[in-house]
Amino acid sequence: MPVIALVALVVAIGIVRPDFFHVSTLLIMISDTATLYLLAVGVTFVIMLGGIDLSVQSIASLASVVLA
Repeated sequence: MPVIALVALVVAIGIVRPDFFHVSTLLIMISDTATLYLLAVGVTFVIMLGGIDLSVQSIASLASVVLA
């Protein structure tokens, strides 16, 4: 059901804003979510191995402050 809702939202946004399906928009969305994807993959492996890692958000925040 969530996948169907996601597809419906993408189609609705595409109808309202036809420029949503341009390659540049897709590249912007990929570059904006790449950091979160990498963090999620790392946390997934930690959880699968039975560990609990609560420091991901604090390290991500520290890195963004240092880079800023």
